[in-house]
Amino acid sequence: MTPATPRVELRPDSGPTPFSGTNTRLPYRILLLNWRDPQHPKAGGAETLTINWAQAWQEAGATVTFFSNKFAGCEREASIGGVRVIRSGNPATQGLNARAFYRREGPFDLVVEEINTLPFFSPFWAGQRSILLMHQMAREVWFYESRWPLSIAGYLIEPLYLRAYRRRPALVLSQSTRADLIKLGFQADRVHIIPGAAEEASESPLKRAEILTFLYVGRITASKRIDHIIRAFSFAHEHLGQQGIDCRLRIVGSGSGVVERKLRLLAEREGVSQWVEFVGWVNQWWRDEALARAHVLVLASVREGWGLVVTEANSVGIPAIGYPVPGLRDSIQHLVTGILTRDETPQELAREMVRLGSSTEQLARLSSAAYEDSKRHDWSTSRAEAVRQLSLAATPVI
Repeated sequence: MTPATPRVELRPDSGPTPFSGTNTRLPYRILLLNWRDPQHPKAGGAETLTINWAQAWQEAGATVTFFSNKFAGCEREASIGGVRVIRSGNPATQGLNARAFYRREGPFDLVVEEINTLPFFSPFWAGQRSILLMHQMAREVWFYESRWPLSIAGYLIEPLYLRAYRRRPALVLSQSTRADLIKLGFQADRVHIIPGAAEEASESPLKRAEILTFLYVGRITASKRIDHIIRAFSFAHEHLGQQGIDCRLRIVGSGSGVVERKLRLLAEREGVSQWVEFVGWVNQWWRDEALARAHVLVLASVREGWGLVVTEANSVGIPAIGYPVPGLRDSIQHLVTGILTRDETPQELAREMVRLGSSTEQLARLSSAAYEDSKRHDWSTSRAEAVRQLSLAATPVI
């Protein structure tokens, strides 16, 4: 059995590291749990952030093992950016497999469990060595990504199983997720925020495309509510056209083939298929000049951990219009770097698309502010904070 109050071994200071000056001390061996690793076909922004933080922990002196689920055609063991990755089992067996790995290859000084929908339940087998890493709660996402009765079961069970983690420290990506955990009984002073990041901004905002271009970037899944964006674009296209403004919508991403087919049919029914382009997934899309010259990013997600794509868009001078949901409320500064709608409807989304699309002055102002703000969200800051916040979370409470 795992001791009730084990001593967390900290790596002593051993000369300069990329994070020298932060006075941090990290555990020797860290086991990082997440159901997907960055090479998983369905990996997203959360995995991008996680692997960067794992690399930062290693550069600061720790040794990190990333444990995740298998996927078709994967290797059981790999190295990503110098981080050892172990793949075993599936979402249904991940807790048992992780526990077995922990016992077989331990001792680990710290277990950092990242929860994306389904937990590993590490507090039950790693005890005081367990720390929670959570980008976002699933909540309403269950109703979009799962069928009844699994959807209602997931929605009701999530706050219940998170109670097992209440006495453990937590690392989160945004103030929204921090507030969610505190409402569930987590101690406020033990919920630490690590800021997100994007690639370094271009030297200056790119010149915008000649045709007003709205952009969606992300996974094509039901919970992203891309159907809201297409309906909103249909309205905006008509009303902007009446002002003599031509526009188009570019959808960048991959995911569910079923959802994409429905979206294509919706664009046809709305009569805008000619102006809606499904681009597919583009790696580092912000480096693609044709995409980076878009005017406005449009998001209608049920919720996000932060909305990494917002920061990526801002880095090339693209402001965002989004729903006022957790995550997007954190990454979009209303009327400063973008616009948050009053409510979560295609009508409200369309209203803001028309308003911004017809105001070159406001669009230019938001674009400039978004670009300048993106400079604050660089990887060096995020990685340094990942080291500092983990060291604080791993420090035993006396």
